[in-house]
Amino acid sequence: MTFFSDLNFFIILLIVIFPISIINYKVNSKYLFLLVNLIFIHLLFKNNKIIYISFILFLLYEYILIRLTIFSNELYKHFVFLAILPLILNKFLFVKNIHFGFIGISYITFKIVEIIIEIRDGLIKEINIVDYMSYLLFFPTFISGPIDRYRRFKEDVSNKISRNDYLEFLGTGIDKFLTGAFYKFIIASFFFKYMEIISEKPVTIISTIAYSYLYGFYLFFDFAGYSLMAVGVAYLFKIKVADNFNKPFLSTDISDFWNRWHITLSFWFRDFIFKRLTYNWIQKDKFENNLVRAVNAFLINMFIMGVWHGVNWSYILYGIYHGVLLSANEVYQKRSKFYKKHKKNKYYKIISWLITLNLVMFGFLIFSERFILLGKILVEKYF
Repeated sequence: MTFFSDLNFFIILLIVIFPISIINYKVNSKYLFLLVNLIFIHLLFKNNKIIYISFILFLLYEYILIRLTIFSNELYKHFVFLAILPLILNKFLFVKNIHFGFIGISYITFKIVEIIIEIRDGLIKEINIVDYMSYLLFFPTFISGPIDRYRRFKEDVSNKISRNDYLEFLGTGIDKFLTGAFYKFIIASFFFKYMEIISEKPVTIISTIAYSYLYGFYLFFDFAGYSLMAVGVAYLFKIKVADNFNKPFLSTDISDFWNRWHITLSFWFRDFIFKRLTYNWIQKDKFENNLVRAVNAFLINMFIMGVWHGVNWSYILYGIYHGVLLSANEVYQKRSKFYKKHKKNKYYKIISWLITLNLVMFGFLIFSERFILLGKILVEKYF
């Protein structure tokens, strides 16, 4: 069973979600909350016993690392490495026979790394097995996010709310879910249909440009729709998961885009990679100034994000491309007198929006692998 696309999932969701969420609201039991999540995770993994067992062992392994961090947080860097090791083995070294390739491993790993680092920072003092399991196994966000934060999540689970507040959560949740379903199953399907038509035609520069826009809009409505449905279901459990998208195609620069696109992933990389790198370099007095530090941090940050998507040239180039764009944008905004003089001008904003939109769509072209296909065709034709 696949979440948010399999018909059986929606049937079970309809039967179970409302009575369970209402009961949970009234008794506010974290054990009942965990039980519901365990049911859905069981349905996800039950058809593959080997993967199921490896997943359970993975959860136990990661919990041991978290407990070790609490007692020896000066070794947190080693524990972070060990925490991401299963993901590295699965994604980057192609060790498929060890059965770490279960669905959701990336997003679970993000959450575990967050917990370990925040234990080291003194922000998390203790974590018990029930809270740990509830956070990692929260089924609406299990497969593809949005990526929540442990302290915020735990507070939502523990909070007792009034009937009126719960009804507000319920209304908001249903609204987000239905909007997400419309995005994913109606609008995304529309763009996908025309994207496939163009895919069947000969690869030319014009068809590739059209494909990049169709793919960009398809990707947005498909993933934003999925995320909205996940957030909507989370609201039914009074869990206020953050929205993952905020009108990204209205961005006026590439930094603004990453504050609007896949927000929880972008902010996770910002908080746990970009900021950590720049802070470390400041402490060690590495690089001549903050601008140079920021440029290098952007390049490394986005390269890692590209590799995280997968070890192939399309994803790696996509990460490098956005790293270069973010670096160039940072230098331009910090050093350009023209920018400082005109940045509030409405015509400047319109031009910036058009440039940003086209840069973003070109990035999606790289991400889609059609860019490499076009490159091969052009090389064969002219060289």
